[in-house]
Amino acid sequence: MSEQDRWEAVETLWEDDEDGLLLTLAARAKAEEDGIAGDALQQWNPPEDVFAVDLEAGPEWTAMMKEFGERWWKKLEPKLYDLLCNEENEDHDALMGALGDGAKALAVALAGMIVSPGVVPAIAIVVATIAAKKIWDAGLEAACEMWQESLAGRDA
Repeated sequence: MSEQDRWEAVETLWEDDEDGLLLTLAARAKAEEDGIAGDALQQWNPPEDVFAVDLEAGPEWTAMMKEFGERWWKKLEPKLYDLLCNEENEDHDALMGALGDGAKALAVALAGMIVSPGVVPAIAIVVATIAAKKIWDAGLEAACEMWQESLAGRDA
């Protein structure tokens, strides 16, 4: 999958706010857990209609899906913290170089680094976009502090 595919996906996702991104993340993660939309999940920018999301859902459903998306976010937060905030991480310099080119460039680079057996491209691109938007809004130092506090709160 090409870098161009990641750029197109980030451009599409960037227009959404954090709540919308969490819902997108939840729909893709739910599809992964339920074993549906297998081929689409291997794409960076799959059509959203393959994830069987009820766009007319009520507030309870929306709250439940956002919570599901937040659980996935928390699952990947330690990896994001290590990649972006740990200067000793071997990929840190490359990500900082991408950040120098802008937050969207960071999202494109980061997505490629967080794909793993448990994180398919369709999920990685959303998580990377959320992380890049957080850094764009608050700055890297503030985002790292936020992630550090979040991770420390789990250990307590």
